[in-house]
Amino acid sequence: MELIETEFKQTEVGLIPVDWEVFVLSDVLNGIADVDHYMPQSRKDGIPYVMTGNLKELASNINFNDCKKISADDYKRLSKKIKNLKGDVILARYATIGTVSYVDIDFDFVVSYSCVTVKSNPSKLLGMFLFYYFKSSVFEIEVKNKVNANTQSNVGIGDLNTMKIALPTLQEQDIIVKALSDVDALIHSLETLIAKKKAIKQGAMQELLTGKTRLVGFENDKGYQQTEVGLIPVDWEVRLASDIAEVRSGKRLPKGNALQDTETSQPYIRVADMFNGGVELKNIKYVPESVSLQISNYRIYKDDIFISVAGTLGICGMIPLILDGANLTENANRFTNIQCDKKFLLYILLSPLIQNLINSSKTLGAQPKLALVRIRNFAIPLPPTLKEQRAIAETLSNMDQEIQTLQTKKEKYQAIKQGMMQELLTGKTRLISS
Repeated sequence: MELIETEFKQTEVGLIPVDWEVFVLSDVLNGIADVDHYMPQSRKDGIPYVMTGNLKELASNINFNDCKKISADDYKRLSKKIKNLKGDVILARYATIGTVSYVDIDFDFVVSYSCVTVKSNPSKLLGMFLFYYFKSSVFEIEVKNKVNANTQSNVGIGDLNTMKIALPTLQEQDIIVKALSDVDALIHSLETLIAKKKAIKQGAMQELLTGKTRLVGFENDKGYQQTEVGLIPVDWEVRLASDIAEVRSGKRLPKGNALQDTETSQPYIRVADMFNGGVELKNIKYVPESVSLQISNYRIYKDDIFISVAGTLGICGMIPLILDGANLTENANRFTNIQCDKKFLLYILLSPLIQNLINSSKTLGAQPKLALVRIRNFAIPLPPTLKEQRAIAETLSNMDQEIQTLQTKKEKYQAIKQGMMQELLTGKTRLISS
């Protein structure tokens, strides 16, 4: 592909190349359709009924087995309005407006009433070009101007039909689609690799954290013993969490006080700031200086591990050095004075061994909670030496770093793609076949 220079003209959709044209969508479509308001009964077999939560960017990636199913009679009735889906674009028009999928397969399914199926006129508009248009910020702006802010935000078929779209020739549309598809393919390959690496890491956790596989230098041929956590090497032991660390709770602000956005010397870590492994800094709140002393005994430090105990349970991680001594929410506890390798303990807490226990032991109610006594009674399989604990933690940490590197690379290409869409779909950047 090569870039070409162009002249621009001012239009109702902004500056576009002089040889592009502005259309209302209805002029370049063969129709927009939806089905009747209908919620299928639960059934094991039948024709897939695709809802917004099932949509993927390409219909061939939809797991149709996870969709609700409808009978052949209902399919015949509903599909009268929407036929021959291949090449169409599916657009969510309620709540998650803008979720979009391109139908790249010839397969029988029905799309929920919460979506519309858009058929392009192939003599004027390529289906994949329309797909990328619906994913662009250009379309997002149009939607914001058209959306019906009722009880449930939605955009109607009439509104869609009157939206404006700037189009180049079919040949240039095809060039744009191929350029964006190439980036999509790269992003998809990274997603596949990330999923593979995560699966490998999960397997490694299962093997290494229970001693089923020993790292080089720590092999032992004395066999295994049956314990409350399953089979572990005979030279390992099972300890209660309370035996290898103190488990303490966090604290809410005194009644009548509120967290603030203005920075003070006292940051406050909420469950909303936590992710498995650490803390997100960008939305940190702060404790007013006037009440900081009242909750000073509930701070978390750089050598501690947190665990969320209300709402979303079992998020575990370490805090960054910049938050050393921060105040900890009452919806989390902390492991402190840890008597084993800290990273090893963190990986144990994140492993299925503990996470499955958390899911089975949480209290029932409006908001799930994890009792302090439950955490103190977690059974922790422990290698005999700090050296082996550290070696296991380092191996898993290296896997995490590899996954994070791939994740960062994927996010970089996603950002590049967004910039490309903005440039290519408005004609600010133009390509010609080389």
